[in-house]
Amino acid sequence: CRTKVEEGPFVRPVQLNASPEAFDGEIVMVYGYMTSAFEDRTIWQSKQTRSRGNSRENCVSLLIPKSMDTSKFNGAYVTLRARFVARLSPDVVNLGGCNVTSLELLDPPVIVGT
Repeated sequence: CRTKVEEGPFVRPVQLNASPEAFDGEIVMVYGYMTSAFEDRTIWQSKQTRSRGNSRENCVSLLIPKSMDTSKFNGAYVTLRARFVARLSPDVVNLGGCNVTSLELLDPPVIVGT
């Protein structure tokens, strides 16, 4: 499996959503504004874009392993390492999602600001 991590800087949610096929299946490092609450597990371009909406361009859903507690990252700017999924399979339901694009978290996020 190739990785975008070694190729350079962090990608942003808007970049992932603009070219989902280019990133599909890739391990990426992402920077953005994270939410991690009941039925709200997402990473946004920024806190401002979350308040305005437009999830199609500015938001990627997060698939968080049950063993990973990410509640302390709610409302923080983070970096995270994850595998990008351009479209979930039809048998997967993501109640906390904001978009058809998703990131499967591989490691706990790192807070880089609030």
